[in-house]
Amino acid sequence: MKKYENRPKEIKEYKVLIEISCDLCGKSSSKEWKDFNFDATQSLVYLKTGEEYPEGGYGDKYEIDICPSCFKNKLIPWVESQGGQVTETEWDY
Repeated sequence: MKKYENRPKEIKEYKVLIEISCDLCGKSSSKEWKDFNFDATQSLVYLKTGEEYPEGGYGDKYEIDICPSCFKNKLIPWVESQGGQVTETEWDY
């Protein structure tokens, strides 16, 4: 015979993004810059250093939170003014 009893499950704390703010203009969003459920908009600017192995890794990450508008209207022109070339490509899958 098997006997069972109900035991409370341990609740673990975890982080949930509730708001993101642009470091340049201050615009904030609770949807990670997305306007609707299937919006694919993302703007990611970061540098990751350190070492990675199949079983783990370590290092530092430097991030800038930047809205899509500042990415297009401020970051791209600045990169181009410094002699950089921004490549625009279409994606599809």
